[in-house]
Amino acid sequence: MRALRRPLNTFTAAAVRGFASALLLIIAAFVISMKFRELGHLPLAPGDWLVQVSNWICPPLGVECVLGSKRQGMQHLWQILCAYAAWSALFSAAWWYGLRRARPPEADATTIFLNKGKGLS
Repeated sequence: MRALRRPLNTFTAAAVRGFASALLLIIAAFVISMKFRELGHLPLAPGDWLVQVSNWICPPLGVECVLGSKRQGMQHLWQILCAYAAWSALFSAAWWYGLRRARPPEADATTIFLNKGKGLS
């Protein structure tokens, strides 16, 4: 049971950190784009790819299939949601890799005892 719980905890921690990291990136991009318009589109690039995929899967517009409207406001919301999903996946994978490498697999199974559990005496 312990062996199953640790990968699940690592996956959950990586997913939560990935979602939080993506949210912080989107918020930072929004704030930066208020001052520098040309930099505001760079963090949305992975979301643009997801928008194009959704348009290919559900023509003519993926936003109509998912959000039920083709108004411009809904298209902006769809682009932001796609960017958030793409960055969440990328950051979650990066966090998972980092967390997995940070803890060796035998770290939870080993206990530290001196003289095979007899203490110092």
